[in-house]
Amino acid sequence: MSYSVGTPEFQVFGIFDTGSDIIWPQCQPCKTCYDQTTAIFNSSPTKPFLVLLVHVNQCITLVLLLKRKVVNIVLAMRMISSGIVGLGSGPVSLISQLSSSMGGRLSYCFASVDDIPSKLSFGDAAVVTRGTVSTPIGTTLTLLPGDVYSKLESALAKEIELDRVEDPFNQLSLCDKGKFHELHAPVITAHFRCDADVKLNVDKSFIDAGDGVVCFAFMASETFSIFGNIAQKNLLVGYDLQKKTVSFKPTDCTKQ
Repeated sequence: MSYSVGTPEFQVFGIFDTGSDIIWPQCQPCKTCYDQTTAIFNSSPTKPFLVLLVHVNQCITLVLLLKRKVVNIVLAMRMISSGIVGLGSGPVSLISQLSSSMGGRLSYCFASVDDIPSKLSFGDAAVVTRGTVSTPIGTTLTLLPGDVYSKLESALAKEIELDRVEDPFNQLSLCDKGKFHELHAPVITAHFRCDADVKLNVDKSFIDAGDGVVCFAFMASETFSIFGNIAQKNLLVGYDLQKKTVSFKPTDCTKQ
């Protein structure tokens, strides 16, 4: 997503992450700059509005313009990557700092087509539906405990009638030679508390790894479990941080 910081305003880009709290863009000077295509923000001529509230590496309080409304936001200046817009439940995340005007509500809808932008909404514009869960959501792949993942992979492998091959990127465990239209895999149902069931068909559970290879977009993790972004395609996902709930609604996100 793009947003503006500083006075005068400067457009930067960041990955919005519901598993992070800090808001930070890459800025100068950086010893090892992330190779971004846009200009890198220089904080030295910026006029801060508030007293510094947090200290993460080098921090500065800047002005964030959101839908032409100027608000004061705490930002952490990061020197090694392109940027993150934290939308977690911590006190310095974007949604928490704007809770008085947004009510702790946000929703997003990931389009399944790459060249169609996905929609992110806040406050009254956010859609939070019934069937809620209290599970953190974050990265691209879905992460499961090792024993759970092993059983799931084994069950899927028995159902897929394609030749198994190695992952071209050496990251994923279950890969097959073939195209998406040749892949006939069972629908996976992710069952959450409060009776929220999310059905994952092939386009939500597999990715095209290139060179005629498709891979299962799940991984084993002994640290934590994450419901990944690929699994959330064409789902209207709503957060209510005050009620500590997340909701899912099947939606054609290309029409949002």
